[in-house]
Formats: sequence, C-alpha cells, structure tokens
Amino acid sequence: MLITTLSIALAEVSIASSPWGLVFPPAWLLLVPVYGAQPLLVAVIVLRHGRRPTLTALWCAGVVMGLYEFYITQVLWTPPWVDPPYVTLIDPTTFVVVSMFWHPFVATILPIVLAEQIMAREPRLAGLFPRRIRAFGRRGRWVALVFLAVVSGGMYGQVLPAWTAIALGVSALVVWGVVVWARRAGPVEDFAAEALPNRAGVRWIVAILVVFFGIFIVVANTSEPVSGARQLAAVVCYAFFVLLAWRNLRHRRVAPTTRLAALPVGVWPAVAYVAIASAMALTPVFPTVVATVAVWVVGGATALTMFGLAVVGAIRRRESYPGSA
Repeated sequence: MLITTLSIALAEVSIASSPWGLVFPPAWLLLVPVYGAQPLLVAVIVLRHGRRPTLTALWCAGVVMGLYEFYITQVLWTPPWVDPPYVTLIDPTTFVVVSMFWHPFVATILPIVLAEQIMAREPRLAGLFPRRIRAFGRRGRWVALVFLAVVSGGMYGQVLPAWTAIALGVSALVVWGVVVWARRAGPVEDFAAEALPNRAGVRWIVAILVVFFGIFIVVANTSEPVSGARQLAAVVCYAFFVLLAWRNLRHRRVAPTTRLAALPVGVWPAVAYVAIASAMALTPVFPTVVATVAVWVVGGATALTMFGLAVVGAIRRRESYPGSA
C-alpha cells in the first residue's frame, strides 16, 4: 500500500493528471494496476535477483513499466498535447520524457526508494544515487520541496487552479496517514527484498496485470485499430529495454546502507507544499514555465543521461555500484 500510494501521489496527483486519484475509488481500477502492481513487480524482479541492484536496472525496468502508454493511452503514438495532433510510429519527445523519465524516476524509483527507508532496517537503494544527491541536508530537502510545489502549481494552474488546495490537501492527508501507519509498523525486514510479496503474491500481481492489460489492449484495438508498424515499434521497444535491464541487473559490489535523514514528511512540510502549490496555481506564467522546463528539459536530459549509462552498463559491467562515483 505504501509504494502504491507514493507512486500515485508522485506520478499522477502531483501534476494534476489525476487530481483525485487517491480519493476516487473508480480511478483505482486504472491507477492501482499501473502504479501499484507494476512498481511492485519491478522491485521484485530487480531486488530479488540479488542484493546488488543497480540504478540503471531500476531505471530500465521503470521504462518497461512506462511502455504501457503505447496501448492504454496511446500517447507515445499520438501525443494529445501536440496541436494539431498527429500519428507516428513513436513520438520521440514524448517517449523520452514520459517513458524514459517520468515513469522510471517519478512513478517507480522514487516511491520504491522512499518506501524502503520505512520498510527495511538496512536501506540501500538510496546509496545508488550520486553522493551529491545523498548528501542533501535538511535545507536542501526543503528547497526541493518548494521546487516541487512550484512545479505542481504550474501544472494545476493549467487545468484546475481553483481546486488545487482541496485536491492536493486531501491527497497530502492520505499520503501522510499511510506514511504514519507504515512508520508505526516499523521496519519489517533487514532488506527491502525480504519485505516484498512472496511467490504467491507475485503470481497475483502478474495475474492482475495480464487481465488489466488484456482488457485495455482489446478495447484500444477495437475502438481504434493499431497498425502493424506501430505494433512492431512497441514490441521492439519492449524487447530492447528488457534486454537492457537484464544486462544491468546487478553489480559486483553492494551499495552501502544509506539512511536519508530529515525527510520532510511531517505535517508542516505537507502544509507548506499545499500552500505554495495553491498560490503558484493562481500565479500566471512563472510556475508554468518552471514546470515545463523541469519536466521536459531537465527530465529529458536526465532520461538521455540514464540511457547512456544503461548502454555502457550493458556493454561492460562496472566494478562498483553507481553511487560510488
């Protein structure tokens, strides 16, 4: 539940893609398989393979997760934010930002890393990040919180400015409640891999995903048949990133136990985030520009950087974990 809640909150609620995603039960039919079952399956595949995961393996698996956008929303073929809309084999900009940045980092890696800090006595996934990111102090994390609030405000300002405070406030309350519940339960295992679903649970996850994707693929092809060329493009992308993930699956050294201190998850950080985002949603131009640059420019650059690291990691296995450099 913790990973699912964090994934929906970060990937959907924070950018007004599904403002009521955490509090509107019918939306869970779509969001829970995508942002609950898929991240759990990614975590099981990457972490259960051994206690030496890599950041590039998590990223590649997250990209594979994000490729559902081919069939469920079809935005990788026909991006709705392009005017006039057009149909292509793969829209490169959308593919880089949505499938190679947003889904791997925001919907997969961040929720898993944050959940591990609560679930495991010896969290190690945060140790996969570069030292500068791991060394963020309390002030740095508050700066990041303000920046994320500005980005959220910029996104909400385009679609739901007057309801920002309510949508984010209710969602923040849900996230806070789940985090408090998880913290009171305390660390359940030494390592994150041991806290993940067992074999029976994994079978249920796979079954849910098979049924979910089967239904939506049939519906999508019935309403608007997908050409053979576009189908082939999607299959090639799936095969390539699955291979890339497998080649990056483990390193020869174990990442150090890394406890992120002073995470801003209390009541006042949540109140500050909602207040800043609500104010930014009613502010013209500036927050929209910041959000656009953050997601499309910085996100795109991050995605291409990770792609390069994943290719290098697939060609030659490095002697150390990624965060050691």
